[in-house]
Order: sequence, then structure tokens, then C-alpha cells
Amino acid sequence: MRHLLLSLAVLGQLAGQSLAVVPMQMGPDQIMQSLRDRKPLMPAADCHALDLWECHPDEPARVADISIRWVQLDEEPELEAVLVTEAKAEFSYAAHIFDKRIQWNLVGSFFCRTERCDGNTLIRVQKLTEDMPPLLFRHRDLGAVVRCCG
Repeated sequence: MRHLLLSLAVLGQLAGQSLAVVPMQMGPDQIMQSLRDRKPLMPAADCHALDLWECHPDEPARVADISIRWVQLDEEPELEAVLVTEAKAEFSYAAHIFDKRIQWNLVGSFFCRTERCDGNTLIRVQKLTEDMPPLLFRHRDLGAVVRCCG
């Protein structure tokens, strides 16, 4: 967990954005269900952390394009979750990375305009060498692939 958070913080600073760890009331599976059909309704704090109009109770749009991947990014046995969704109100795709200790935490969020990327290419998991942990790569708006966390 420390390795993951440290890498997220260092790489977040390199990318010019801070990646604060935000405790979540819902887990990634519940968040995915809530974004898709509003049952259960997402708590206001979780909605604010995701920064998506689609999670607000008064927003009529539902997320149609959403996926979740479970990946091993650190030395802890608990898997991390990568939730990728089309944020129609924001005209972008969003990727949210969750890690669990005692409760689920949002440890990173990335957006890419829909005209420049899609949900399938926004985030990918890859090892650069056999002995290193997997890394998350995100597709940037300008078409480059950069290391964002790991």
C-alpha cells in the first residue's frame, strides 16, 4: 500500500496534479451499480470525490459504458480496482483507481476527452520488466502514453 501511494504521489507531481487519497463509503462494485442504475444511490461525498455529473441524484443521464478491472498493483494481497466510465456530461472518459485497506479509498482519477480516446484505451496495465510490479498507463489527450501510477 505504501509503495502504491508513494508512486501515485510522486508520479502525480510529475504530471502536475495532486492525487489525494479519498476514503469512500461505497466500494467500486457498488459505485459501478450506482452509476448504472442509481440503486443504491451514491452518497454525496463519494459523488463529489468522483467529480462526475452522472452520479448526482438530479442528473437524468445514466452511465451506459462502464467497466471494472481488478489488478494487483502493490505488495498487498488485496486487489486494486480500476473503474472506467464514459462521462457524457463531461464529454470524456474517466478512470478511477481504488485501493482497500480497512475501507475503500479513491487513489487516482484521470480523464480523457471522448474525441481523443475511448474507454478501452484510456488505462492499461503492464509490467516493464519481469521483476517489477505492474504499472498503470493512461492514454493522454495528445495521444501519448505515460506512466501514471504503480
